[in-house]
Amino acid sequence: MKDRIYELSFKEVNQVLNFNFPDKETFEKLEMSFYNLQRRLKTHKWKDLIGNRFSWLFIKELIELHFEESLSIINEIEHLEKPEQFQSYSKEVQISKKGLKGLHYKHYIEGGLLPIQKLYLQKYGDRNSAYHKEINSMFYKRMERSEHKPLNVLLNLYKEQFLDHFLMRLGVEDEAINKLKQRLEAEGKPIRKLTGEFFVFHKYKNKNYYLALWKHYDKNKQDSTSYEIEELRKAQQIKIYCEREFPEFSREILSHI
Repeated sequence: MKDRIYELSFKEVNQVLNFNFPDKETFEKLEMSFYNLQRRLKTHKWKDLIGNRFSWLFIKELIELHFEESLSIINEIEHLEKPEQFQSYSKEVQISKKGLKGLHYKHYIEGGLLPIQKLYLQKYGDRNSAYHKEINSMFYKRMERSEHKPLNVLLNLYKEQFLDHFLMRLGVEDEAINKLKQRLEAEGKPIRKLTGEFFVFHKYKNKNYYLALWKHYDKNKQDSTSYEIEELRKAQQIKIYCEREFPEFSREILSHI
């Protein structure tokens, strides 16, 4: 069935996803989300890139996400599969040590790139804001000592102050972002971290198998005990799907469950 991911109808795929529809609105929303995801997978040549190395739980949770978030996940997977061709916009791969012990995970940008608009562009759009005045002041100072055209100076400034600054807060590291971080630290400006969420995968015979999505512990939303219980339930869910779909490695993962 996975090899027909491009052609499946929502009715067919829901035989394995088992969505519940409390009302017509929910049905229509999930149906539309599935077909949007299906088109996106086809555009990104998912079958050539991943083949059958994904669980239906993973697909189900992608359908429940916002468009921008699922696009961010697909981008990070493209980077994992072909790092020489695709750039990553999140932290490097890490290995879980708690409820999902032993499984690999990688962050994606929660909300896609929409938070850039909320955190930066909206503030800059207010011409009376201190942020707008600060960016403009930086532009004029750079123009005084730059031989580049004003447009190039402005584009570089936007990249640094919007995209690079946002990725720095997510924990991404590259030469430009590290320089920005060092400069802000030298100026005594605090860097407020953004966590993002992550997707979970297992490495088997040098291949990545994409299993599920998961979240960070947020002390503002729940206590640590309830989070740990919820994480163990997620581990049990992943285990059940793997027993059905990946019997070749299901016994070797999450042995504490």
